[in-house]
Amino acid sequence: CEDDYREKANEKRWLILAKLDSFGRELFGDALKLYIYTSQRYPTWRLQEGEQDEFTHWHTSSIGNDSDITQDDLFSLSPPDRVTKLLEVHKSFGEGRIDVFRFAGKERTSDVISTLKYMFDQKIWNGRLWRAGLTGIAESDKDIWILVAPMVEQLPDDIYKKEAWAIAWWIRKSVTYVTPADDASTLWVIMETLLDNLSTDELVLSEGDKIINQAINDPVGMIVDAVFSYLNRCKIKIGEGLPSPQPLKFIERVLNDRGPSFTLGRVELFSRLMYFYSIDTQWAQERLIPLLDFDKSPGAVYCWQGYLRNPRVSADLVIDLKLSLIHI
Repeated sequence: CEDDYREKANEKRWLILAKLDSFGRELFGDALKLYIYTSQRYPTWRLQEGEQDEFTHWHTSSIGNDSDITQDDLFSLSPPDRVTKLLEVHKSFGEGRIDVFRFAGKERTSDVISTLKYMFDQKIWNGRLWRAGLTGIAESDKDIWILVAPMVEQLPDDIYKKEAWAIAWWIRKSVTYVTPADDASTLWVIMETLLDNLSTDELVLSEGDKIINQAINDPVGMIVDAVFSYLNRCKIKIGEGLPSPQPLKFIERVLNDRGPSFTLGRVELFSRLMYFYSIDTQWAQERLIPLLDFDKSPGAVYCWQGYLRNPRVSADLVIDLKLSLIHI
């Protein structure tokens, strides 16, 4: 299909640019913009060991890179020896061992969590292992929020800066186990800390409807999506209003803060405009509708892109949107 063709073409372009970057060649102009965009659009793409990228076929294990250990081998080790094995620099099997650890997260969730707990207690802040562990256990269907969230809450700022995508992915997957009846304060602390440590100076916003996919895969877009999951579990009635202080405080921050990632967060927020308008009409009229005004809001085009992803309307909403609709 067209999307598959576009992804393959992007991968070939990214590979060339990534190789140049790895060789220390300076990228600039459109080449730099394309490299930044594809790196953010496809965050799992990595240069492979040796020259694997250059071949259409390469012998690997069933989960990715070659590895010299199985899950049974890895988790038969004590947590200290396990972490030592994963941290060992090995040209042929280093990435494969990380893959084994990551893919164990779904079925051997407790083993991966025990590894993360050991790393947390010993203050081992290796980004690759935390990324692999969090994205791995995010695929688990077990309720592990209470075991993992306290660790994530206290991760160093450097991990939040470098592994924002992995943390956001874990939040989006895990938030389904956080209910209004729980003490959700840890959730808001984690999400606020992620926003505090965003590093998006080189983020280039996509044009047209491509920004939808960019927003969905951006850390801020992902945690905004997590907020929607949380609100759905709150079962808020029409006209009842947004819960305060949270998530109202978080949503207000996404609306107020500047920077490309916050713009992507607003794209996600506006995809639920009708929902907000239904539960808190006055707030939506005061805080959301003005952002759709092309004459007064510099980012109106992005908010409209978000809304048009899911353009539900009511008679009252159309009336409130009528001035902005003239400029579309």
